[in-house]
Amino acid sequence: MSAIDKLSITSFRLLSFALASVSIFSLLHKKQPPFSGLGKLPNFDPMNYQDARRYLENAKRILKEQAKPVNGRYSDRKYVRMAGDTAWKGVLIAAGNWLNAKGLKWDKRTRPDVNWFEKEIGARNRKLLSHFTDAYDILHCSMGYDGTLSINISKEGLAQAEAFIRLCENDS
Repeated sequence: MSAIDKLSITSFRLLSFALASVSIFSLLHKKQPPFSGLGKLPNFDPMNYQDARRYLENAKRILKEQAKPVNGRYSDRKYVRMAGDTAWKGVLIAAGNWLNAKGLKWDKRTRPDVNWFEKEIGARNRKLLSHFTDAYDILHCSMGYDGTLSINISKEGLAQAEAFIRLCENDS
């Protein structure tokens, strides 16, 4: 190995170390919003619940076409989870639209926290809170995490989501 090759390898190592140091430094000193684990949502548009309904329709389509219902049960947990998460995101969009219509603004740079939604919805409308918590339990927990294969449970979760979105629209 020649002296030029050794010099170029050493230069490359120094450059790599310098770039890694700069990126680590920028990550450590960059202010990042707190996260609560639900994922970012699109911007809310008050009085517009079409996106929430579209998410719900997509969830129904996923269950019908991809989860393959057979004898009262779905055959694939992966698609049940996907449908549950999709429908839950529609519920969160409707909740955000409803809260915005009520004059409550939240920092959209942070991920939404279900406890925050429960507290704010419960302070304004207890019936709406009931549908929200039922949708959370079925769509997010039972379908999204557990991937329950029961068609009846999935239908109930989608019905709760529809009821929640309808109540949000009527109360805005």
